[in-house]
Amino acid sequence: MVFEVNSARDLLQEEFDRRLRLNSRYSLRSFSRLLGISSGALSEILKGTRPISLKSAAKMAKALGLTTVESRKFVELIQNDKLKTNEINAHSLKAIPDANRKNLDQDMFALVSEWQNFAILNLLDCADFKWDVKHVSLRLGIPIQQAKESMKLLIRLGLVVKRGQQIKGVDDFILAPEGISSRAIRKYHKQILEKAIESIEFQNIHERDLSGIGFAVNPMQLPQIKKEISAFQEQLLSKYSKGKRTEVYFLEMILFKLTKGSNIHEK
Repeated sequence: MVFEVNSARDLLQEEFDRRLRLNSRYSLRSFSRLLGISSGALSEILKGTRPISLKSAAKMAKALGLTTVESRKFVELIQNDKLKTNEINAHSLKAIPDANRKNLDQDMFALVSEWQNFAILNLLDCADFKWDVKHVSLRLGIPIQQAKESMKLLIRLGLVVKRGQQIKGVDDFILAPEGISSRAIRKYHKQILEKAIESIEFQNIHERDLSGIGFAVNPMQLPQIKKEISAFQEQLLSKYSKGKRTEVYFLEMILFKLTKGSNIHEK
């Protein structure tokens, strides 16, 4: 896993998330004890406000069961994090010329990468929507506290504007790929795919569509295929995001290589 992340912080966060999925009672305090640091220090590290000392690196690597090669990579990530710290801390939510669009940078996207935050933004377009914690909780099937925290977050980030009794979401926003952490992207898509799996088991077949195709391609054509997929998604949104809407749907598409190894086109 250490070779799949961009920072030491991401590695620790993913390991903590993994342990939490296996045991819902697992706590940050338990993880900090394993790593040999205080829970407060670990919390600051995961928030990106405290660097990991090289002195703690060896102890953490051993606690995580990393191999010698993985430990070296872990130390390398820590060193890279130190170089990037000032740049990352300078990031903030930036508006672009169109007042109705927001550009979410790496740190901001990490805060709103939970699936329910984007679902609430979509829910705003439903005819029966109410900016009410109980209503959001019921419609999305999430705990009331989670709904409350997400609603506050969206207002704080300016993605939802509240004027008196009126609630308005920004008409659109841009996610700049070059500014989004890989961990945040993976986390978001994993959550949506988990929801998709749930729908296979529990949702009426008339309320969903499940399909897929397998085909041989020339890898050199992948950039064009990605463009056509993006164009299709834009066309779908343009055509059906109008009129009276009452439900929120997610369309999650994934194009991936099923074959292993490489061929002449990839060398």
